[in-house]
Amino acid sequence: MAPLRDEEVSGEAAAFVGVDGEACAGLGREAVGAGDPVDDGCDDESEGGEEIAADLVVDASGRGSPLKRWLAELGAPVMQEESESCGIFYCSRFYRILPEAKRPPMEGPIGGDLGYMKYAIFQGDSDIFSVTLAASPKDDELRRVRDPAVFDTVTRHLPPTRRWVDPAVSTPITDVYVYANLKNTRRHFVEDGEPRALGVYPIGDALLHANPIAGRGCTIGWLQAYLLADA
Repeated sequence: MAPLRDEEVSGEAAAFVGVDGEACAGLGREAVGAGDPVDDGCDDESEGGEEIAADLVVDASGRGSPLKRWLAELGAPVMQEESESCGIFYCSRFYRILPEAKRPPMEGPIGGDLGYMKYAIFQGDSDIFSVTLAASPKDDELRRVRDPAVFDTVTRHLPPTRRWVDPAVSTPITDVYVYANLKNTRRHFVEDGEPRALGVYPIGDALLHANPIAGRGCTIGWLQAYLLADA
């Protein structure tokens, strides 16, 4: 489940010396002559922050990455970007099976497409599961599922999800998470075999992100991280 995964990863990262969670406000620049700009660290965003020296800056800041602007500030060539709307938004809520209840059987696929709306049930450990509803961002009526009360009403009327969200079976443990303004985006950090700058490397959604329905985001991010670690 995503919240647990994020907590575990951030906990492991915090165990390393020098990982303090401060936000970066920009990239440093090594004094170089002709050629590609060379990043030699990042600027601490905290009040009175100083430049943090680093041999390599890994941009794993997600789809809202400021790298394009930071590179421009370094005087690097413009990082080209291709982007288009996914035409969908998602709402998810997490639940826990009650101690005295029995987990409903999963019969058939974990989700389905009703034409006007998609739904899915994702099972996790520790008796936790989530229900996701998805629809077109242009559908004003279905956008109301962002409201927890409306979300609960919909999930209790859908036959596949009804048994799972029955108050006698489970209880919500989160609010309704909304994933909107989703885009398929590819950023060209390397063009014609040349990086936009040296000493900085974007991975995961900061470099490439696509419709979550394909389930590729985590896979791409982990593969890029492993390849970078082996480089």
